[in-house]
Amino acid sequence: MTAAPRRPATAPEGQVRAWAEEAVAHLSHALEAPLIGWPGWTDVLERHRSVALGHRLKDTEGFREGMATEFEAMLYLSTASMAAPLGHHEAHVYMALFTRFLPEWAKEASIAYDAPLDLVEKELLDRLRRWIYRAQKDHLRSKARAAKAAKAMPAVVEEASVPRMLTTAEAEHYETLPATDPASVAPAQGPA
Repeated sequence: MTAAPRRPATAPEGQVRAWAEEAVAHLSHALEAPLIGWPGWTDVLERHRSVALGHRLKDTEGFREGMATEFEAMLYLSTASMAAPLGHHEAHVYMALFTRFLPEWAKEASIAYDAPLDLVEKELLDRLRRWIYRAQKDHLRSKARAAKAAKAMPAVVEEASVPRMLTTAEAEHYETLPATDPASVAPAQGPA
């Protein structure tokens, strides 16, 4: 009797587990991380939430490197440009990303920016993407800490605020007490 041939393993179990954990972390980040924008202009971001989600799901390389998507960088620069004028290099990065991701809007606004980013602008873009990613992670961590603290904190209920039925002994005790006329009780004397 011959033994059945063993099916070759495609990947070690530990490696499969690591891939699965990374995939879950990436999906969780893509779904839960907030869009980061300049304070006061974040309402602009909501219009692009579904498109940003699509870019997040596609950009596994950026996630591995701890970077937000280029689309999210464009959204941040868009909100920053509404708060104050962008610098020379920031404006070039924004225009390049804007024409790449929103070509119809760029054409409508007569923006044609085909020049590649230089080394300074590429570095600026990478630093911005890393900063946005860290801000998203910080937000998610603080949100998780708050949820954990809320879960761990016991509910505080004042005993007097919880209605309950009196026991028979308590009811009989209250029936035997003499009725008190509020007018017959002397008011409390304050400090003289």
